[in-house]
Amino acid sequence: STSCEIYNSASSELTILLRSADEGRLWNRPLTLTADNTTYRLRLQPAARAIWSPDYFTSFLDPKRVKHALIKKEVTQAGVGGPLVGVRAVSPPENFAPSKGISAPVTTTLDFHGTDVTLSLRRPAKQPTATVEGVTRPLSADYSAPISYHRPPGNVLLIGLMGALRGARYEKKAGLYFLQPYDPDRIPVVFVHGLISTPFDWVQTINGLLADPEIRRHYQFWVFAYPTGNPVLYSALRL
Repeated sequence: STSCEIYNSASSELTILLRSADEGRLWNRPLTLTADNTTYRLRLQPAARAIWSPDYFTSFLDPKRVKHALIKKEVTQAGVGGPLVGVRAVSPPENFAPSKGISAPVTTTLDFHGTDVTLSLRRPAKQPTATVEGVTRPLSADYSAPISYHRPPGNVLLIGLMGALRGARYEKKAGLYFLQPYDPDRIPVVFVHGLISTPFDWVQTINGLLADPEIRRHYQFWVFAYPTGNPVLYSALRL
């Protein structure tokens, strides 16, 4: 409905604005906002099993602004809340973090209790529903955009070929990378590409797996990147 679309857009846009405005100084602190002669007190919900910590992500993106270079069929879920791509990119980079940071699906909701408002950063993969305004509803979510956030190089095939022919040039990029934030409650699945290939070969497969809610709930996906021209035993040692 139109009211749900307005609510979802407001939830996501407010989250992006608060996280980015004034170099993030407004983020995760109680705020007083006035609209239509009414004063609202806004706070962020602390971390919980199905709630992201407000301090975990360093930025948020609108999924509609993420280009899908390798994904043909997007995995989304209709419902309540504003779907976002949460990105954690810190300096110096954390262990196992891709160069652009670690990304994840986030769904933001606004819950009103009179003039007290709670902004929640929900984890739709762990809990696909949420109680908003006293009613339990499915959460809106976009599972493909966080994967597409990691854009492939201009010519993936050429990169794979060069990794096979001139492996020393790509040695520094070899390693294990998290495609999602580490979650001790979910089982890791490590994807290892083959000869003349790159981790981007797994994008379609991982996207397809994310379409299954049980897989989303129980598994997390990592990739191992390595120059395929290196001896197999050496690459296995690096892994």
